[in-house]
Amino acid sequence: MPTLEPAKASEALADGLQYLRTQWNWNGSKIARILHLSPTTINGWIRRGTIPITGRNIPPDVEAVVHLLAVHRSLASMFSEPFHQLQWLGTSHPDLGVTPLGKMSESLAGLIQVRQYLDFVRGRGA
Repeated sequence: MPTLEPAKASEALADGLQYLRTQWNWNGSKIARILHLSPTTINGWIRRGTIPITGRNIPPDVEAVVHLLAVHRSLASMFSEPFHQLQWLGTSHPDLGVTPLGKMSESLAGLIQVRQYLDFVRGRGA
């Protein structure tokens, strides 16, 4: 199993947030709402180009970033255009009971549920 290199992981996650911000045209406040963190934290991470990771364990707030980036990765594999990715996020899905964006905004558990839903849908070829 590869060893987590905190410095590289820190930069990669910050790059991922910046990429997401650009692709979906989301500001730090919108990303912060989905991650359930403060806009100051998110904007600082993006501005510095690093997210604080020390040791081998990923803190829960950083883990939320991983889940959000996984949601983006899944949507990018399903829809090549960011417009369609955002439409999917804003469309109510019976399996979720609300829009995926609404579910992700509810709680970290909601973000994880959307990620798992996408993993399931992609896994069965839908």
